[in-house]
Amino acid sequence: MSGGIGAGNGCLLPAGGPVAGRPGQPGAGTVFQAWRHVSVQEYPPEPAAVPGARRRAGHALRAWGLGEVADDALMALSELLTNAVTASAGMPALPLVRVRLLADPGQLVIEVFDRADGIPEIRSPALDEVGGRGLAVVAALARRWDWTRHRDGKIVWCDFWL
Repeated sequence: MSGGIGAGNGCLLPAGGPVAGRPGQPGAGTVFQAWRHVSVQEYPPEPAAVPGARRRAGHALRAWGLGEVADDALMALSELLTNAVTASAGMPALPLVRVRLLADPGQLVIEVFDRADGIPEIRSPALDEVGGRGLAVVAALARRWDWTRHRDGKIVWCDFWL
């Protein structure tokens, strides 16, 4: 998939949630007045951040009554965050990566922000390659995924209907 969804206020979605909009934008064709649930956390770009982020997100999803989508959402979060950690690990000053979960009665959105320049794309790794399947896993689990440039990095997101 390619990027290109606009982000004007430092986040993928406008304040107050998705609005009827362009295809490929989370919430396109639906209108939410405000996100019922929001969770934002920052993590150092190190592999140990991933299980901690999963635990924290799992607690949030259960508290929000979203246990039915938790397994798929947590796997997608793990893959997106692993990619962000990997992309950010070699950068000077090791910039933090940010995870944001947004939920409303009909939709869960997972966003992962990093400052790395790379463009996320689904790869076709060799059978003996250890990595390179993360976005394919996300694409298989989530309703959709995409990415957008941010003024000082990028946001990779996926969403799930609830």
